Amino acid sequence: MALSTTDAEAVARLRLAVVRLARQIRQNARPGVTPSQLSALSTLDRHGSMRLADLADHEGIARSTITRIVQQLEDRGLVTRQPDPSDGRSAIAALSPAGRDLLVDARGRAEMFLAKRVAELGDLTADRIADTAAVLERLAARP
Repeated sequence: MALSTTDAEAVARLRLAVVRLARQIRQNARPGVTPSQLSALSTLDRHGSMRLADLADHEGIARSTITRIVQQLEDRGLVTRQPDPSDGRSAIAALSPAGRDLLVDARGRAEMFLAKRVAELGDLTADRIADTAAVLERLAARP
């Protein structure tokens, strides 16, 4: 599907705005972990304990990469890892209480940052914010 020049420019502006805003949110959340580590923690929080292979699939990364990420998180006490009872070659990762606390803190900081930025705009209503969020959620949904 070809876009008109105007549509292509709007898509380019949207991409850049989303990238910049996401970076600012991450920086202001100050979670003390990498974006990949934060994503893995969030996945475990959202979906519960899971095998490392399943976590790698959720994250869309190689199994060797998720093994390294989980090891780093385990070393910091943010996740626990136990042998998979059904397959001794596999491990199951779970979010630890410290990992959950880190997520709660990071989300709170991120939401405070974003709420402050929205308030500074002044002319946005809650309905417009909700409509914009709905559009972004549809764009972010996996096919």
